[in-house]
Amino acid sequence: MKLKLPPGGVHLKKSNAKRKGKLFEEKVAKIIHEFLYENFHEYKDLIDNFDSSIGVKRDKDSGVSIDSKGDIELGIGVKFYPFAIECKKREDLDISIKVISNIRKSKLYTIYKNQAKKKAKEKNLFPLLIFSRNYTKPFVFVDLKDLSEVIRGKIKNIIYRFNHILVDDILIISLDEFNKIILEVM
Repeated sequence: MKLKLPPGGVHLKKSNAKRKGKLFEEKVAKIIHEFLYENFHEYKDLIDNFDSSIGVKRDKDSGVSIDSKGDIELGIGVKFYPFAIECKKREDLDISIKVISNIRKSKLYTIYKNQAKKKAKEKNLFPLLIFSRNYTKPFVFVDLKDLSEVIRGKIKNIIYRFNHILVDDILIISLDEFNKIILEVM
């Protein structure tokens, strides 16, 4: 008996896709929390000496409630990492030459503009899209025009030391490399 595939190939059930997204958000929150904990003594002291629940974590309302503040709740970490973070774990998000050559018309830019920028404006933070496909590390997508002039200038002065893609002021870089930049510019 032959297995019939739906038109367009195999698709995750909605519940599996949501679970995959939730797990990715938890992974990103853990990466950012560990980065802040290891590199910012004030963050570490507050977590260790007061209340660990005030640190970085996945927003429990993410994907569930219209009141969600973004996919990652930074807590006191926002002082050191001033971003409204939108996370996407999807196979249709790629950074091929075709996408890069027309970056402002890509799915990545559409998500960035419609979700990350909207949440950032509500929270008075800088927008940040963190995305990944299966079996790839997390990448950051950010329009440098959305950052403050000071941060943008500092990033442009040191970016050459990191593996990255920079097209039309849109930066695509691994989350690990982005965190190294944040360490230098904040």
